[in-house]
Amino acid sequence: MKISILVENTRRSDKFGCRHGLSLLVETRRHRILFDMGSDGLFEENARVMGEELSTVDVAVVSHGHSDHGGALARFLACNARAAVYLQREAFGRYYASLSGRMWYVGLEQTLSSSPRLRFTDGICRIDDELTLFSADGPSAELMANRSLYMLTDEGYRRDTFVHELYLLVTEGDETTLLSGCAHRGIAQILRRAEQVAGHCITRCVSGFHLYDPVRRVSESDCRVDELAAALMATGTSFMTCHCTGQAAYERLRKTMGKRISRLAAGDVVTL
Repeated sequence: MKISILVENTRRSDKFGCRHGLSLLVETRRHRILFDMGSDGLFEENARVMGEELSTVDVAVVSHGHSDHGGALARFLACNARAAVYLQREAFGRYYASLSGRMWYVGLEQTLSSSPRLRFTDGICRIDDELTLFSADGPSAELMANRSLYMLTDEGYRRDTFVHELYLLVTEGDETTLLSGCAHRGIAQILRRAEQVAGHCITRCVSGFHLYDPVRRVSESDCRVDELAAALMATGTSFMTCHCTGQAAYERLRKTMGKRISRLAAGDVVTL
């Protein structure tokens, strides 16, 4: 498996653009997968620099209904004529971030919800022996960075429950990789759910951990980060993190987890 980081908050060198968001190009024995697209055309620009052809992608996934992950969905549909795009039906909910008493729309482009290219999932969706999509159950994790995020319902604004999150398992041989976007529902409980779906331990996990709130520009408390580090160390999984984890939280996780965790940036290519 090869994972190319097309969009991330940081970059490996000045050759690449960087922006708040995430887009991963995953190449397996049988598929070329675009996992998230970021907010705009940067995923295309960085793909060109890396010599990657997006028209050959055959599966796309939007991990949840926030624009920093699926805002460029229209751009992808225009540059690729073949791939089905998998996402939760709830991904087209009306999602907002609260900033200084105002609500800012951070959801997807609503007019795209009727595109025939979309494949809405519910629960577990096994694409084939290699790819499985699933959603989590139970309450979301009590993450500080989730407190700025809302959904607009018929009863008004309510805290986002993140039922629109979707996760991907990629199995090759006896190794299984979990791909997640922001892990708003909590990476430890998502990982437990992934093991239930897979029926075995997860070899590695690639995900943001949402330990940094870009709206208020604050990080999760040291105590909560240490609790997460201990929970992740109790698993048999290695972790590659990015995007919404935040640099301060990553450095603290690294002190405990050592080589069990690494950080990704735009322009990185990881061969597993």
